Amino acid sequence: MTDTAPTTTPFRFNLDIEGYQCAAEAALPNQDISLTEFLPLIWKLQDALIGIWTRLNEAEGRTVSCRTGCGACCRQLVPISAMEALHLNEVIQGLPGEHRERVLGSFAQAQAQLAEKGMLEALARLWPFFEAERSFS
Repeated sequence: MTDTAPTTTPFRFNLDIEGYQCAAEAALPNQDISLTEFLPLIWKLQDALIGIWTRLNEAEGRTVSCRTGCGACCRQLVPISAMEALHLNEVIQGLPGEHRERVLGSFAQAQAQLAEKGMLEALARLWPFFEAERSFS
C-alpha cells in the first residue's frame, strides 16, 4: 500500500476582536491556485468579521439591517474587486445557456440604467484606481 500526499492542506485562522472570536477554515490545494480560487477563504473571513461587527453594534443597541440573503445588495451599487469580477465572470460563463443569457441581460439592463442616469461615466473615471488590482489576476 502506498501513501499518497494529501491534495489539500487545512488553513485556519482565529482572531480575537474585542472578546469575540473570529475563526474560519478552508482546505487549500497543495498547488498554485488563482486568486479567484482563493476567494472562498476570503469570503469566510469576511463573513466572520461581519458577524463580529454585527454583534458589537447590536451590543451597543444599534440595529444592523444587513442579513445573509436579504437581497438589498442587488438593489444598489456594490463595489467588488477585480478578482471578484473575474470570479463572477467564471460563474456566469458556467451557467446553462438560457440562464446565462438572462443574467447577462440583467447586467446589460443595469448598465443601460447607469448610463441613462449619468453614473456610468463617473464610474469609468474610477477605472485607473483599479489597474494595480487587475495585475494580480
